[in-house]
Amino acid sequence: VAATRTYLEQEFGFHPLEVEDALSANERPTLRLDDDDLFLVAPAVIMGQNEEHYVEVAFFVSASGLVTVAAHPVPVLES
Repeated sequence: VAATRTYLEQEFGFHPLEVEDALSANERPTLRLDDDDLFLVAPAVIMGQNEEHYVEVAFFVSASGLVTVAAHPVPVLES
């Protein structure tokens, strides 16, 4: 987690508090708008054979791209 935190902050320049929220479990849905970018934490529904579960996904959106952070694979993001 420390290496991921450092990477997100140094390579992409994301705000440390947003990186902390992206890497923390059990965050409330969050939306922050800055001058040039957007940060969003929202649940994604993962459908299994007999159940569904939720995975938190953090989205960092800027003019140069989109970065997503999730603790588990999210099929809709992978496609």
